[in-house]
Amino acid sequence: MTDVLTLVRALEGPPAPPDPPAWPAHAHGTRRVVLPLVVATVALAAGAIAWLRPSAVAPVSPPDPGLRGLAGGVEVDLRLAVERPGGLERVRRDAACRLGDRVFVQVAASRDAPVAVWVEGPAGTERIAEVEAGREPVDVRLPGGWVAYEFTLPGPHTFVASPEGFGTCTPPACFRQTVEAR
Repeated sequence: MTDVLTLVRALEGPPAPPDPPAWPAHAHGTRRVVLPLVVATVALAAGAIAWLRPSAVAPVSPPDPGLRGLAGGVEVDLRLAVERPGGLERVRRDAACRLGDRVFVQVAASRDAPVAVWVEGPAGTERIAEVEAGREPVDVRLPGGWVAYEFTLPGPHTFVASPEGFGTCTPPACFRQTVEAR
C-alpha cells in the first residue's frame, strides 16, 4: 500500500505556490478613494468648461415680441471673408481691410426668406445681390459664381443684409457690419 501512496503523490505534480503576500494596511481602500476623486475631478473640469464657454451652453431665448410684424419675424446674419494669399479669412466686427481686398459674403436667416445684401460706402449705396437664405449660411452667388466686393475707396464700408429688401433696414431684423478700408 505504501507503494500506491507514493505513486499517487508522484502523480499530483509539484506543490502549489505559496499564497501572495497580503497588501499593506495603508493600501486598503485606495481604490475606493481614487475612483470618487477621478469622478469629482472630471465633473469639476466639465463644470469649469461650461462656465468658461457660456456660448456653448447658452439657453435659447424665446422670440422677441418686438419682432412681430417686422419682415414676418425673420432675423438675418451676415458673415464676411476677405481674400488673402493663403485663402479666405473671416472679417471680424470693426475690422480694417486694404484697398484692393475682395470680400465675399455669406448670409443666414432665422427661417427661409429672401435676403437683400448691399454695401453703404464712400461711393454711396451699391447693391450686391438678393439670395434665398435659411438657417445654414449660404454664399452670396449669382449664376456666374461667387459675388465679391472690392474695396476701391478708403473709408468706412457698411455691409447690410435685410429680409425687407434693398435699402430698408429695420433693426433688429437686419444685420449691419462696418469695415474700414485703408
